[in-house]
Amino acid sequence: MPPRNPLRGLLPRALSVGALFVLCGPFGEGTAFAADATGDRLDRLEAQVVSAETALATVKADVTDRAGFLGAEEARKRFEDGVYLYLVGDYDLAAKTFFTLVESGALAPGDVLLSDSEHYLGECLFELGNYALAEEAFQDIIDAGPSHTFFRDGVRRQLELYGLTGQGKKFYALYDRYIVTGRVEPTDLVKYTVGKSFYRQEEMVRAKSMLGEIPSTSMYYGRAHYLIGTILVREGSYDDAMDEFEKASAISVETPEDREVVDLANLALGRLAYETADLVASAEFYQRIDRNSRYFADALYEVGWTFIKQGDYQQALQSVEIFLLAYPEHRYTAQLKLLQGHLNMKEAEYESALVNYEGVVEEYTPVHDAIRAIEHDAMKPMEWFGTIVELESLDRYYGSDIPGYAVEMLAADPEVARAVDVQRDLNHQKAEIEASEQLIVELKTAFAGGDDAISSFQEGRRELTRLDLEVLRLKGELLQIEEAWLLASLPENLHADVRALRSEREELITGDGSRAREDASALASEYQKKADRIQQDAAKVAIQVEELASQSTQLRSKIGSADLTEEQRKDVGARLSEVDADLDHARSELDGLTKQRDELETLAREQRDAAADAGSSVMKAGYDKLHGDLASLRRHVTGSDRTVVTSRIDGIWRRLDSVDTTGDSIGARMGSLEQTELSTLRRRLDEETNNVADQRREYSSRAITANTLADEVTRDGFTTLGDEFATSVLKADKGIVDVYWVRKVSVSDERKALGKEQEALLRELDGRFRLIRQGLPEPTKNLPASEQSDEG
Repeated sequence: MPPRNPLRGLLPRALSVGALFVLCGPFGEGTAFAADATGDRLDRLEAQVVSAETALATVKADVTDRAGFLGAEEARKRFEDGVYLYLVGDYDLAAKTFFTLVESGALAPGDVLLSDSEHYLGECLFELGNYALAEEAFQDIIDAGPSHTFFRDGVRRQLELYGLTGQGKKFYALYDRYIVTGRVEPTDLVKYTVGKSFYRQEEMVRAKSMLGEIPSTSMYYGRAHYLIGTILVREGSYDDAMDEFEKASAISVETPEDREVVDLANLALGRLAYETADLVASAEFYQRIDRNSRYFADALYEVGWTFIKQGDYQQALQSVEIFLLAYPEHRYTAQLKLLQGHLNMKEAEYESALVNYEGVVEEYTPVHDAIRAIEHDAMKPMEWFGTIVELESLDRYYGSDIPGYAVEMLAADPEVARAVDVQRDLNHQKAEIEASEQLIVELKTAFAGGDDAISSFQEGRRELTRLDLEVLRLKGELLQIEEAWLLASLPENLHADVRALRSEREELITGDGSRAREDASALASEYQKKADRIQQDAAKVAIQVEELASQSTQLRSKIGSADLTEEQRKDVGARLSEVDADLDHARSELDGLTKQRDELETLAREQRDAAADAGSSVMKAGYDKLHGDLASLRRHVTGSDRTVVTSRIDGIWRRLDSVDTTGDSIGARMGSLEQTELSTLRRRLDEETNNVADQRREYSSRAITANTLADEVTRDGFTTLGDEFATSVLKADKGIVDVYWVRKVSVSDERKALGKEQEALLRELDGRFRLIRQGLPEPTKNLPASEQSDEG
């Protein structure tokens, strides 16, 4: 068996269970059990021996049937894990799993799992956008020829990849070789893929021809005609394009992809009808899009302009109000709040217009001020850029500085959006590099720890150790069965000899050597757990060191920029001092953790060495001796079952010896194989270490350039955003003036009209009183004013 068994400390406990069974069970001293009881116990024991033999055969197959770093059984298990990861959309981990299966050589050529793994590897890489490696994976499938299960899919995917990456020569070489010649049947999926590739290469005539061959019964019919419609729009054939979009919008919706095609087709129809001034039809097309669609916001926004162009301002107002209720934090929101006031003015709803304009001024003025403050801050634009990069969805943004719709407007800026995509790609590369660096550290640590470095061999050792324990347990139980049988079959005067042998067996289980082994194993486990915890902490600090070093580099680059004001330069310098101090502290902490980990791992190795094989050989020799001693007492058995029982006991013992011997042989071969594979792994590890170092240098160079550009475009984005809000406030202010002006003019007109009416009335009254006054005496002079008044 293998010389180092970390699980051997479990031996006393495993065997003590059997001892307890004998001491407390129904077959104690003085019990005369029948031959059939012994037979039943031997039957149960033989079943357990069969299980041990089967487990050993599995380990043997995994070692002997081994073309690479993985055994056959482990390779099949990993394949199942990889398929699961692929199905749940974890393409990154799935790709790594299938890459291991393909590159390790664990699956023999011709194995269906190998061809499946090659296919899944290509698909995962394609989904991840890693087109360079995906191209290699698909080419391997193509090079395998038509006998490969996924040959046709490999050709199709490679054509699509060439179209995506603009590799025209390779595309047409592959297309002419396999599609034109008919070596790969042009199925509907192939036609759609090739049609898309022609479109991407600006081969519009060939694209329309290929896509037009897809029949209406195909699941790709709607997608094909949507793409044909897109081509016709680019060519300016709007009427023909609308016919194609109508075909796409009329398909039966069976899948989420079908729903998206239908929604996109209706959106395209609405836009085309708007452009061709068929406004009623445009509104109808937009209204086909359900509120649960991801394109509902675009449809609702655009249908409002359709109503405006028709002069139906009330309907447009309703669309705006619905939009603002449904999407209070959308990139269209800011624009529509101002538009709402304009539409109120069109409808002569002056009070509502005034409320909406004043609301825009009240809401947008502080937003504008906050944007300007961010724009002129030395660090804030990059902080906001980082926020946008980290957000999986802007729907999840919650902040107090600027509202969500302003953040979405910034993220929608084309230059900012491109910078965000570049940064996310860099972040993904950084994560991959860090994972590789961490793996390299772990592998180097494992190699330094001894032979138990390859997981598959570790698993094999654990199984051999378990079988080693199992063989000893079964031998102990077999000895118990024979002891009980002899006590029931021997004369009374020989029982003392059997009991003495039983005492020897129990001493083998509970001796001091077993306890020492158990204590050493427990201590080794404790040291290793502490080392593992410290390693996790060290990995986190290592990442922190890298991030701080990157920040330091960026700040040093920024502080040298001529565009900074003196105040901004001072802020950047203060931040650089903080980062450098944190970096020094993190590096010191990392050195301390690394030292602690190394010390603990050394202690763990020493304790494992002390625990390994402590007393195991003694126990085996002791059991063999007991087996011989018990066999010497058999001649005194006179019962008729003696030959049958002893023959079965000896047969089982030989089978257990065979398991033990075969296990030793497998363990020795495993050690030899591991040494060979470890040498290969170390060589590959050195190569990979150099590759990762090159990637780190390339990433650092790209990251500095990307950060400089990101700072510029984000600052420009905030400038544009601030201008938009400033314009909105200005227009709202003008709208408020317009409301007051219209109201003032209206009141003035009313006063003029009223004045004219009053003048006419006074003239009429004056005429009437003139007639009355003609018949009245002249007023009396020198009377008191009160009397004059009374008489009058």
